[in-house]
Amino acid sequence: EAMAGLNRFVAAMGRVGDANAHPFADVRELDLQPTDLVRLDAEIGAALDVFREYFEIATPLTTLLGWQSAGTFAEAADLAEGIRALANAPGGLLPVLEQIFSRLDQPRLVEALSAGRDWATARDALAARVTEAAWELETSRLRPALVRGETSFFARIGGAYRRASAELAGVLNGQLPKKATDRRVLVDDVANVQSKRRALGDDESYLAAALGEFWRGDRTDFSELLAKSLWAQAAQSKVRLETAEDWRRVLEVLPDPAMVAKALEDRTNRLRAALEVVQRRLDLDLTAIGASGGPQAMEDATLSKFEQRLRLMQGQTARYDEWSDLKRAAKWASDLGAVAVVNRVLEGTLPAGGAELEFDYACAEAGWKHALAVRPALKELAHLDRHDLVALFRRLEQTRFEENRDAILSVHYAQVPKGSAGEIGIIRGEIARKRGHKPIRWVMGRAGTMVQRIKPVFLMSPLSVAQFLPPGSVKFDLLIIDEASQVRPEDALGVVARARQIVVVGDEKQLPPNSFFDRIAGDTETDDEEEALGATAADMESILTLCDAKGVAPRMLEWHYRSRDPSLIRVSNAEFYGDRLVLPPSPLELDENYGLRFNRVPGVYSSASKGGGRAGTNKIEAQEVVKAAARHAREWPTQSLGIVAFSKAQADMLTEVLEHARRSDPVLDAFLREGQNEDVFVKNIENVQGDERDVILISVGYGPHEPGGRLAGMNFGPVNGEGGERRLNVLFSRARVRCEVFASFTPGDIDLTRTTREGPRVLKQFLDYAASGILDQPHPTGLDADSPFEEDVASEIYRMGYTVDPQVGSAGFRVDLAVRNPDRPGQYLLAV
Repeated sequence: EAMAGLNRFVAAMGRVGDANAHPFADVRELDLQPTDLVRLDAEIGAALDVFREYFEIATPLTTLLGWQSAGTFAEAADLAEGIRALANAPGGLLPVLEQIFSRLDQPRLVEALSAGRDWATARDALAARVTEAAWELETSRLRPALVRGETSFFARIGGAYRRASAELAGVLNGQLPKKATDRRVLVDDVANVQSKRRALGDDESYLAAALGEFWRGDRTDFSELLAKSLWAQAAQSKVRLETAEDWRRVLEVLPDPAMVAKALEDRTNRLRAALEVVQRRLDLDLTAIGASGGPQAMEDATLSKFEQRLRLMQGQTARYDEWSDLKRAAKWASDLGAVAVVNRVLEGTLPAGGAELEFDYACAEAGWKHALAVRPALKELAHLDRHDLVALFRRLEQTRFEENRDAILSVHYAQVPKGSAGEIGIIRGEIARKRGHKPIRWVMGRAGTMVQRIKPVFLMSPLSVAQFLPPGSVKFDLLIIDEASQVRPEDALGVVARARQIVVVGDEKQLPPNSFFDRIAGDTETDDEEEALGATAADMESILTLCDAKGVAPRMLEWHYRSRDPSLIRVSNAEFYGDRLVLPPSPLELDENYGLRFNRVPGVYSSASKGGGRAGTNKIEAQEVVKAAARHAREWPTQSLGIVAFSKAQADMLTEVLEHARRSDPVLDAFLREGQNEDVFVKNIENVQGDERDVILISVGYGPHEPGGRLAGMNFGPVNGEGGERRLNVLFSRARVRCEVFASFTPGDIDLTRTTREGPRVLKQFLDYAASGILDQPHPTGLDADSPFEEDVASEIYRMGYTVDPQVGSAGFRVDLAVRNPDRPGQYLLAV
C-alpha cells in the first residue's frame, strides 16, 4: 500500500516537475474550487497593483536613507517612523549638524551639554538677586556662621554671623534677607551654581573643541544645543544616518516628512490588506518567504518574495490542480510510511525516478534494524565473510547428510538377519551358487520378504515389477511413481496393487506414454509427418490422468528451481501453469549469457523433392548449432551441454556435423568426450524428457526451401501432432542457464490461420519471446467485428490487398482491426 502511495506521488511529481519552482509551491489550501480560482486571479492582480504603488514610494525612501530595503511590513513601519521623526526636527538644526555628527562620542557631548544647561539654568535663576561677584564668594567660609545663627540668638548677635551677613550683602542686588535661614539658603544656591560651574569646567575644553564656532564660553546656549543633540541622537536610532552630510541631504530632499510618512503608511496598509485577502485564500506557508511563523508571520514575510510568488501564480491558476494532487499524494504516501523519501523528493535532493528504489532500500534497512534489535546476534554477521558463511553452511549440510546416511545404514544393518534358516537361507544359497542360479522371480516368490528387509527400497520400472515380483510375494508401504505422465495405467496397476500408499509424481503438461517409434520403425520422415504423427491418446493415457479422474488429492509443487534465469520457464509458466510457478529472483536476468535466446540462420529445409539435401534435414542450421557448441566448449567448458532437434532426421544430421567438426577441433573433441559429470547429448524432441543440462541448443530444422525464403507450410513435425505443445513444454524447460533456439525463419513467419493445431501456436509464442523478450504478443481472438462500420473498414483494407483480423488482443486489450504483414503473415503491420 505504501508503494502504491509512492507510485501515485511519483506520477504527480512527473506532472509538476520541480516542486520548488511550481507557481503554487508552499500553498497549503488544497480545496479551491473553480470559482475560487477565478476570484484568486483577480485578487492576485489587485495585490500586484498595490505592490507597484508601495515600491514606488518605499524604494526611493530606502535609497535616500541608505537602507537596504523596506522588505517586510515591520521594516516598512520602521521606515515610516523614521521619516515621521524627521518632521519633528528642531529649528536651526542644519548649521550645528556637523558639530553633532562629527563626534564619535555623542553620549559624552550630550552629558557635557547637560552639565552646561544645568549650570546656566541655576545661574539664571539667581542672576536677578546677585552680582557677578557672587560667583567668587567663599560660600564654604560663610555658611557655618549662618547655620549657627539659624538656631541660636546669641550666635546671631555674634561677630561671625554679622561679618558673614555683611559679606553676603555685598554681592546682592537687593536687600539682605532678614531670617538666618533665608540667608543660609541663598548661600547654598550660590554654592550650587559654583559647583555646577566647576563641573562644567571639567568639560570646557572638550566642548570648545566639539562645538567650534558654537562655543561662546559662559554665553553658550547650552539648552538649544542640548535639545538639538538629543533630537539627533533619538532620530539617528530610527533613521540610521551616519554623517552630517547625510542628514543635510535627507532634510533638504524631504521638506515635508510628515506627509511622506503618511503616504508610506497608507500604501503599506493597503498592501497588507490586499495580501491578507490572498493569504486567506491560499494559506501560503509564509516561512518559505522569510517569515518566522506565528500570528505575526505576515509582518516578517519578505515582500519581494511574496510579490515574486504572486507573479508566478498570475495567469497560472489552471496549474493549481497539479499542486493540489501532488500535496495530497505526498500526504498519502507520507502517512503510509514514505515520509522521508517524499520530503527528499520535494526538497530536490532525490530524483523522483529513484523514489521507489530508495523506499525499497529504506524498508529493507528498517527491517534489518528491527531484526538486529530483536536478534542482537545478527550484528555479528557484519564481521563475517558471507562466502565463508555459505561455504560453512554447505559443509555442515553435507556433513549432516552423511551422518544421517550413516545413521540410517547403521539402523538398517542392525536389523538384517544373521542366520541361515528360512528365507535368508534361500538367499545365502543363491549367493553361494557358482552356476545354475534360480530366476529372480523364483527367489522373490519364496524369499521376497527377506529381500525387502535387506533392500527395503526397490527402484524398478512397471514392466520390471510384473516380470520379477510374483503377485503376493511382497508388499510396499509406499510407492512413488515418477514421470507418471509417461506411465500407462495398465503398466502401473500391478505395482499399485502391491502398495499400501502411493505418491504419483508427474506433469500432465508434459509428454504422455510414447508410441512414436513403435509406428515409424525408423522410416525416413516426409512432409506428411503431420498426418503420421497425429496419434490419439486412450481415454486414460497415463496413471497420472487416471489418478486425477479417480479424485486422488492433487498437490502442485509451485517452486521452480532448475532455471537460473526466469526467462527459461516464463513462457511455460504462462502457457501451461497459469503463472502459478514461483520463480526465485535472479541477478542474471540482464546477462546475455543467461536466459532464452533466438538465432535466425539462413538455413534450408530439405524434403524428398525440395531443398537439395537429405530429406527431413537442415544442414546449414545444423552447422550453426555446431559452431555454437564449439564456442560453448571454449567459453563455458564447465557448463554441461545438450543439443535437441525437432526430428530424428535433424538429430542424426547434428550428430554427423558434430562428429565431423570435432576431428579438426581438439577443444570441442575434449569437451565431447564421455566421462564428464553430465555428458553432451544429441536427442530429438521425443526422447528428451527427464534430461537437463546447463545449456540447451535447439535446432528447429523445419524452414523454407531456399535461404531467406518463406515457410512453405506450417509443418513442424512432432509439434503438429496431438500433444505437440507438451513436447515444447518439455523441450524448453530442459536448460538451467541458457537455451538458444536456432531457426531458419522468424516467429512472424508462422501463420496461425493456416493450422488449427495447438503446437504451432505455442511454438510461435516461445519463438516470439525468445526473439523479443515480450511474452504477450497480439493474437486473433476469433471474435467478430463489433459493428457494421468495422466490417466496412475491414472490407476496404481487404480490397487494398491486405489480410485483416478483427478483435486482435494482447494483455487483455483488443484493437478493432489488425492488418497482417503480406511478407510475414504471422506479424501485424497496423492496428486500427
